[in-house]
Amino acid sequence: MTGRLLTARQVGEHLGLSTETVLRRWRAGEIPGFRLATNCLRFREDEIEAWLEQHREHTLKAVSE
Repeated sequence: MTGRLLTARQVGEHLGLSTETVLRRWRAGEIPGFRLATNCLRFREDEIEAWLEQHREHTLKAVSE
């Protein structure tokens, strides 16, 4: 995998969510991310984009039914 590594704050800005919401969703397994160290959480930009597209498709499918 390649791509830029983002912080929780950057992901929140991209998704329009607070940093706390991004962290809560990551802990719940809803947003893909990983720990580099004890206090260092990162998200791959390409994985966030894929996650966003998957959820967009799911939402569009649910609305059309």
